[in-house]
Amino acid sequence: MPDQKVHVYESSDNEYRVEPPLIEVKAVTDTMKVRNHSNDDMVFYVIGGAFHASNPVIVALPPKKLTTIGAPVTQGTTGTLYSYQIINPKNGKKAKGNSDPVLIVEN
Repeated sequence: MPDQKVHVYESSDNEYRVEPPLIEVKAVTDTMKVRNHSNDDMVFYVIGGAFHASNPVIVALPPKKLTTIGAPVTQGTTGTLYSYQIINPKNGKKAKGNSDPVLIVEN
């Protein structure tokens, strides 16, 4: 299965947006690629259980860069929905999707 891709951008209403708001990871070899299209540093955060059995994952997303988050299902529970956040650490503004972004992990 190809890598899953998430795009973060700043919309005309000065809000950060995430596209797509849902991610489905089906295989242990999948990686997630997050492209930060904004001019701001962002942070990707997901709770423990999604990527690892108990450790949360926090990854810096530099502006105008593609960041790879490797092998999401190393020890997580497959078939479970995990919400994640993308946040600007300087002002605390969270990226929004059509709904709260959710990570779906399946095998």
